[in-house]
Amino acid sequence: MKQITPEEMHDLVLKTFRKRRDTGLRNTVANAFMEPANPFQPREPRRVARNACVLLLLAGFMIAAFVYFSFLV
Repeated sequence: MKQITPEEMHDLVLKTFRKRRDTGLRNTVANAFMEPANPFQPREPRRVARNACVLLLLAGFMIAAFVYFSFLV
């Protein structure tokens, strides 16, 4: 049995991840902030989830309040 070098193992893992488009950080983040994809209309764009929208609005208001009270008042 042939010994596998770390470089070969790294290449093998990269090839495996490239074959599977359902894995990866981008898909994990998209699944957390987007509504589930419609399997019957795969080309239709996914909408932002309501929870993610509220979270982003709250974060924006908090940043705006911090900037206002720290630098403008």
